[in-house]
Amino acid sequence: MPPQKMHIHKILKILELPPDSWKLMNAKSFEEAKMILVNFKALVKKQHRILVKKYHPDLPANGEKEEDKIKQINAMIDVVKGIKLHQAPPQPQRTVIRVYRTNTFSGASDSSTSTNFYNF
Repeated sequence: MPPQKMHIHKILKILELPPDSWKLMNAKSFEEAKMILVNFKALVKKQHRILVKKYHPDLPANGEKEEDKIKQINAMIDVVKGIKLHQAPPQPQRTVIRVYRTNTFSGASDSSTSTNFYNF
């Protein structure tokens, strides 16, 4: 099954989390982003426990509507568990080598001198 694509704001809404709880875009480095993701997953785990107690279908006040809500919550938990960070390999700087070649033909005047540029 291919990974499910989901907008983070929809996940936060279903999990009843405030919009500012997703702070991954504020990370300055890959290590900081990993720590933010670990903290976010811990927050989601705590929120999951709260929501299961609130919407569990076996409770007397809850019915079929809450059963659907729990299914949505569990699906979002699976999406959050599947979030992984991948560090892009460092991009090598492009090296530009320019070769200047001047051809002067014997017996020719200065107007027949040519300069060729090669970029690699």
